[in-house]
Amino acid sequence: MRVTLVYPGIVGDLTTINDAGVAVELNFSMAVEEENGDSGVPALILVRMLAQYAESTDQAEKIIRDAKRIAGYNVVVADGKTGDARLIELTAKTVDTLGFKDDALHTTNHFTTPALEGKNIAAGNFSSSPSPERYARLSELLIQHHGAITPEIAQTMMHDSGVMVDGTVQTIVLRPATFDFWVWARNRKPDDFVRFNLKDLLAGVPGKQ
Repeated sequence: MRVTLVYPGIVGDLTTINDAGVAVELNFSMAVEEENGDSGVPALILVRMLAQYAESTDQAEKIIRDAKRIAGYNVVVADGKTGDARLIELTAKTVDTLGFKDDALHTTNHFTTPALEGKNIAAGNFSSSPSPERYARLSELLIQHHGAITPEIAQTMMHDSGVMVDGTVQTIVLRPATFDFWVWARNRKPDDFVRFNLKDLLAGVPGKQ
């Protein structure tokens, strides 16, 4: 069982957590033409496969490597049971990963793994705020709050003016070890997140402000 946060009418997943305590987040990371394919598993369906079948970061990576992929994406997988997390960057032709560095792991919308770094199309122009600049600002915030990041601090980090992009429609903070996640939707106040818990939702208990 899982819960997924995605736009209405979409059958795939963007951000999800399953009852094995594995959380998955997908970021778009447009790759150069030679790294793209003609056909394969759509990214949102691939994330859905991870949510359905992965019970660890190793299993998630294997599913991605075994899949017929199409284009460039950054996928973050975290296992609440073990505390492990992994950045899996992928294109149709290449998969590479990163683990924790100084107890932190982060990504935005460009490749940073050794095999794929530099293989984005106009990474600096992906959005109103260039991905490398947002990555650098997020790095600063991780250093600033190292060892003391609560869900509330994580929310402020995600909504920092140097991290959040214009047009953001939702922000999600997940804590897979406890099955908790906090959701913000566009047009709400910046700190107006709603807390949910996967176990509670499966038992019919609603979220809380």
